[in-house]
Amino acid sequence: MIKDKRRTLPIESIREETDLVRTFTFKTDMIVEPGQFVMLTDFKGGEKPFSISDHGDGYLSVTIKKIGDFTSRLFTLKGGEMISIRGSYGSSFFIPGKNRPCGLPHVETYKPEEFKPVLCGGGFGLPPLFLLAKRLIEAGVPSENIKAVSAGRTEEDLLFEKYFQEAGVHYTGAAETLNEGSLEVKADKRRIKGTAAHALDSYSAAGESEINFLYASGPDLMMRSLLPSLSDQVEYQFLFERYMKCAIGICGSCVVDPSGIRICKEGPALMRTQVEQLEDFGVYRRRASGAVDYFKNRLSEQESNTIETSGAKNL
Repeated sequence: MIKDKRRTLPIESIREETDLVRTFTFKTDMIVEPGQFVMLTDFKGGEKPFSISDHGDGYLSVTIKKIGDFTSRLFTLKGGEMISIRGSYGSSFFIPGKNRPCGLPHVETYKPEEFKPVLCGGGFGLPPLFLLAKRLIEAGVPSENIKAVSAGRTEEDLLFEKYFQEAGVHYTGAAETLNEGSLEVKADKRRIKGTAAHALDSYSAAGESEINFLYASGPDLMMRSLLPSLSDQVEYQFLFERYMKCAIGICGSCVVDPSGIRICKEGPALMRTQVEQLEDFGVYRRRASGAVDYFKNRLSEQESNTIETSGAKNL
């Protein structure tokens, strides 16, 4: 089957996850692996990449956050209206006994029944990890061996709790701001006040140090913050996001420095040995023009805007 085939499909269903997040499902025979992405367009301007959050016999789902003009247009669509999709593209997540990703040493030592991974999604990074959890379970990894972490600024930002729990996966939500009473109600440690790194550290604090693999998806700064929590014996695979145009490795828009790795081809799922080659990881990314956009500068701008806004409110 041609992976670049474009399919213009009716929206089968739209599920509202939060006020700003919706899952769009389509009927399709597209071949998909967890971690891969598709390109979507409504033919009204632009084409954007979206990770695949669910896939099964005859259907595919993408979970979309409303953050700009393109996604705002998608949020006006209703079931039955048409979207054009091409893909799937990119590398996929490691599944014990199923594939041999580039850069993973001693892959044969990972047995499904002994595999004990953490799936950590920061901000809007969790949905593609749900498809990963399903495929791990299908490959023979016991659901009770899998831990999912969703991290966000508030509890309203935490996603897919119900779906992970229905799959038998232990779910921890980490938020900088918790609703009143959450810690008391969620006494089984499904809520932590803090970041994704705090949630990961909590497993070691609870004596659950037998974790032997980490998957992460989300902002660079979040994924980088997880590294101090890992021992040298724990392998990891991170799902990266970069500006993309062609999605087939030709235009060079998504190349990361200095390795030349193309996020649309060798990525978006990169193993530890590949991540260690990246000088831009957690430092900067490139805009559509190719100009360098330092993460610290963007954070400083956000902090400045917050200070200015707060000051204006106090006047």
